Amino acid sequence: MRARRPDSTKVTSAEINEDGGEEGMVEQRRLLLPHAHPDDESCATGGTIAKYVAEGAHVTVVTCTRGEQGKIVVPELAHLAADRQDTLGDHRSTELRNAVAALGLDDHRYLGGEGCYRDSGRMGTPSSERPDAFWQADLDEAGAQLAAIIREVRPHVIVTYDPNGGYGHPDHIQTHRVTMRAVELASDPEAVVHGEPWDVPKLYWCVVPRELIRKELVSLKLEESSHPYMWVDLDLNEYPDGVYDDSEITTEIDISRYFEAKRQALSAHQSQDTVHGDLLVLATGRGIRIQDREWFILVKGSTGAGGGDHAREDDLFAGLTDRVSVLGSLAAATCEVPRAIEMTALLVSQTPAPPALGSGHLGSAAVLQAPDAMLASNPRGGIYDALIGVFPDGLSETKT
Repeated sequence: MRARRPDSTKVTSAEINEDGGEEGMVEQRRLLLPHAHPDDESCATGGTIAKYVAEGAHVTVVTCTRGEQGKIVVPELAHLAADRQDTLGDHRSTELRNAVAALGLDDHRYLGGEGCYRDSGRMGTPSSERPDAFWQADLDEAGAQLAAIIREVRPHVIVTYDPNGGYGHPDHIQTHRVTMRAVELASDPEAVVHGEPWDVPKLYWCVVPRELIRKELVSLKLEESSHPYMWVDLDLNEYPDGVYDDSEITTEIDISRYFEAKRQALSAHQSQDTVHGDLLVLATGRGIRIQDREWFILVKGSTGAGGGDHAREDDLFAGLTDRVSVLGSLAAATCEVPRAIEMTALLVSQTPAPPALGSGHLGSAAVLQAPDAMLASNPRGGIYDALIGVFPDGLSETKT
């Protein structure tokens, strides 16, 4: 379902004036979202995808694996499992096509082509050690593949996971690392990547606010007996998205108008998730509420005017109104890199290193090993609480 390169001069309801004036070129807004497995696009960003597609933006989703190691919800599909017929990837690929159709998306791709990378499964399991597992992917090679897509699509905004991949799944962590590397390679004129260099103006991590999620889980726990098809885990470290202090969140997107599209997309992933009204039950039986808002932390670029709750941005494209901010300024981007490095460095001591790393980029061991002085001078209590120490007993079994 790969579309041709979007027409950069197409005028739609979602426009950016690159010259900041009436005579300037009007350009369609472009959003790129790399995700680890089928269903992640719907769980973490389904409403955002539906919203911007409906508003006329060109939205591209890149899925890194086919989810072959997923835990299967439906007993009738148990024979597809990796330890039996090992055909779950084919089934989830079909589910993904149905999900993106529900969101209105017509530009979906697999990183490196469908089947290039296999779902790694849980950390430390034999599946994560397979040579074709995404966790084993060479960071520069996979980064260059995504960088080529970035140069082709030329997105104004990219959304990925935080350094912990939300909840610590190796493919989510690797998606973060590959995306950060790809953003760097796409802007480097010396990089061996097909296409003209493109410096992405804004880069976000998808997250959720700690206090809201805590209250929701407590409320659901009290109602647990009314929902015999699920159980509720109050441990925020087990939540499938990165949980951050409210003060860390820069952007909140109201997706209430697109809630049903998000619900339908989640329902399409029948092998992995079950939808009961506004509740999502994951493969483990853990229940969470389907959100009518989606949250992000800006790690590259400048925030626009805040129109949402807590004066947060309410539009991922906020502030992209002139040539400098839309096309991207290398100097401005360089100023934002330390923030991303600082936040990423907080996880280094607890996040297992990938088997192959490049050098001189956000995903490399050299850059991630920030000096203690940086951490001491930049205490971020909320981030420490949310991220450090999430691997004491191995990987969460929240979902694949």
